[in-house]
Amino acid sequence: MCIHISAEIISRALFNYPFVGTIEMVSFHYMVSVSFLPLGYVQMAKANITVDVLSSFLPKKALFFVDLFANTVTFVAIGGVLLASFDMAMQQTSHFEAARAAPYNIWIWPSRWFLVIGFGSFLFVLLGQMVKSFLHDEAAERLGLDEYELPETPLEET
Repeated sequence: MCIHISAEIISRALFNYPFVGTIEMVSFHYMVSVSFLPLGYVQMAKANITVDVLSSFLPKKALFFVDLFANTVTFVAIGGVLLASFDMAMQQTSHFEAARAAPYNIWIWPSRWFLVIGFGSFLFVLLGQMVKSFLHDEAAERLGLDEYELPETPLEET
């Protein structure tokens, strides 16, 4: 994206020859991919914004149920967004959605699938984290541990 934009600026400034479709490519492809494709990774790294002012005062066992509730609500909400994104991607793919850039049409329907991939990976990771949380809590009960501890992610530095 940076190379494309820089080349367009240099071409426009030095040669008075702007690239056709740079704004469309940045708006419909680059920005969408940068925003939505990393959603699964962000969830895996537990790097989403959380508000834990009240939950920091809860006992560890209650925290398990708060996390379960929050993850379930998130799963349902993102699942709805995923279904809507999939429906829109199918519609726009069948119509070969395009943006007009001077004399050219730039296909933008492929970027609709970036949302489906991003939200799908988010749900996949979230489901894995929920299963891991259940298994960890069940193992803690079998071992007779008193406190529930959140499982560590493989991306945390030691």
